[in-house]
Amino acid sequence: MVKFVNVNLNGKTEVNLELNKCEFSYLSYKDKNEKNLFLQMLTKVALPKKGTIIIGGEDFTSSKAGCKIIIRKLGITYDDYKFISYKTIMENLQYYLNLRDYTDKEASKLSLEVLEFFDLAHKKDEFLENLTQEEKHYFSLARALSSEPSYLVMDDFHRGLDDQTIKKVFLLLEELCKNGLGIMYITNDVTILEKYPKDLNILGEGVIKNV
Repeated sequence: MVKFVNVNLNGKTEVNLELNKCEFSYLSYKDKNEKNLFLQMLTKVALPKKGTIIIGGEDFTSSKAGCKIIIRKLGITYDDYKFISYKTIMENLQYYLNLRDYTDKEASKLSLEVLEFFDLAHKKDEFLENLTQEEKHYFSLARALSSEPSYLVMDDFHRGLDDQTIKKVFLLLEELCKNGLGIMYITNDVTILEKYPKDLNILGEGVIKNV
């Protein structure tokens, strides 16, 4: 599971939140800075002054925690992609996997497999500036899934996509969830929340609460 236990986010918001395998839920936010801090804590860019973050049964906030091994269990897509512009698609994937302690051989194999799954293998030597908006979104998802995580956190993934593509993405996410993936979709887009209803957690006003 991914679990926040009494995590002090910014001095005023305390987070208690749990995501299990085969669960699909939303996290809505009022303050983008709080949302960004939440994501930073999931990747250990920032650490809480108080509380514990548990990923896959391990204390992620502990200084002794094996960061690379733990973050294999968690895939994240970002609303601004966070790609490395001077690397090709394949190089971006391999770099991402190397950071998670995969060997070069393992990284190459997993990269090709996930690109083939998203029908992007023919783009492997392309730079990201040559991808369409839809291809960039799918590559972002491919990267997040390449380490075969147990949990997926998606930050406003639908932004810039047309309705038909968004529908395809949510059908895929439903299938991934049925196959064991735990998914948390971060958005404050009311249209998405109403069209694809799930359990809703709201970040803000000093607490995080389930609605």
